[in-house]
Order: sequence, then C-alpha cells, then structure tokens
Amino acid sequence: MKKNQFYTILTLLIYSNLSSQGNLYIGAQTGFHFQTNPTNVDFLVNFNNNFEEKKSFTLGGGFRGGILMGFLISDNVGVELGINYQQGNKVNFLDNNNVRTIEASVQNNSIQFTPSILINPGLEFINPYAKFGLLITSNETNMEYLTRNTNENRISKYKFTGGLSFGFYSALGVSIPLSENINLFSEMSYSMANFSPSTGSLEAASIDGNAVNVRILTNSERYISFVDKIDYNAPTDPNEPSKLISTNFSISSVGLCLGTRIFF
Repeated sequence: MKKNQFYTILTLLIYSNLSSQGNLYIGAQTGFHFQTNPTNVDFLVNFNNNFEEKKSFTLGGGFRGGILMGFLISDNVGVELGINYQQGNKVNFLDNNNVRTIEASVQNNSIQFTPSILINPGLEFINPYAKFGLLITSNETNMEYLTRNTNENRISKYKFTGGLSFGFYSALGVSIPLSENINLFSEMSYSMANFSPSTGSLEAASIDGNAVNVRILTNSERYISFVDKIDYNAPTDPNEPSKLISTNFSISSVGLCLGTRIFF
C-alpha cells in the first residue's frame, strides 16, 4: 500500500514539475508546399496501351495543414509529432497530334506524419530552431484523362492507393512569444519521399458525355495491380485485375507555413 502511494505521489510530482516548466505543448499549422525533386515515370495515360509517355514530374506540391504536439526534454532539445493533411496540386499533361488529343491530370492527396527532433538555442524572444526526422505518408493519387478523336470523346478517372511511404523531413523556423504560454512560429520545411501505388481502380468514365456504368465492367477492365514483373505470354483472366509495372511517384516538396504552439 505504501509502495503504491509512493509511486502515485512521484507521478504527480513529475507531472506537476513538467507542467510548471511548460514542457508540454500542442499547436496547429498551415502553409503551402512547392514540388521538388522530379522523377522520370513511365506515365501511362491510356491503360489499353494506346498511349505511353515517360514524364519527369513530382506530386509533392499543394496546401498542407494540421496539428502538432511536442515535449521539450530540456531548454534546447525537444521531440515533436506533426499530423497533416495535404491537398496536392494537379499536374497536367497534353499530347496532341493529327489523330487524337489526350489531356491528362494527376493529383496526390495524403495524410502525413512527421516525428522529429527539435533543437533551439532557448532564446527568450526571437528563438530560431531546427527540426529533422521522418516523413510517413498515406497517399491517394487521382488521375483523369480525356481522349478526343474523330470518332469519340472519352473521359476516364482512376484512383491509385498503396501502403505507407517513408522519407526524410527537416525544417528551419523561428518562434516569437505572444504571451507566457503561446508562441507564433514560421518555418520552411523540406520533405523527400516517393510513393509507389500497389492498386488502382477506374472510378468513373464517360463516352461522348454519356456515363459508363463501371460496376458492370470486368475486374480486368476496372481494377489494376502494380507488379514488379509481367509475363505477357501468360493467359489473361477477366476476373483478375490488369497488371502494370510498379512505378514511383515523387512526393518531395519545399514548403512555408505559419502556426502556433500552446504550452502547458
């Protein structure tokens, strides 16, 4: 009984000490990110193999916002976790010749986790800091393409998904106190990661403005599986997804954001 009381008192003292020092904090941030580190991708606009083109691009740009929580181990070192949602910019492509015109757009939306270590000199007013850590993302890539020729206009919309992506995250920033427990901060961050989708699906389609019921399509017409190797001599099964060679989309970016931290 006395032992349990000792641990209870010790826990309360530690929590009281941490709270009084203002080591725990939560916050929010929002900003815009510019795409960087483009990679060459075998960009398949038409999955019937009527059109294929290698493109150099990245899907890392867009608006990002979310929450953060952290703990200052000392006056100069802390740990922080950011949880953000990014709505990506659309990347557009155009292929035009005498036979047909193809317009395509790709957009990546993601939930991003950024566990990092924070280092600062502990200045009282304008306090610069640096962060470095991991970027963990869950991605959803949407692709839409429009094909025009003398016979018909066809629109197809695909969605690509996969597992978690891992990369590198770093940031440089400066914080300014608004009150004893509230700080305003601005930072520039750099994220580097790639996304390799594992599956895809045809979400919607139309021909000459008339909607196609994608639910009645076969699995091979509607679904896609990204694989490392394809045997084109093997028989095809309409009940199985179509196969495409795995590819990596760059989701790297450089961003600017504003936010606030509230200390407890």
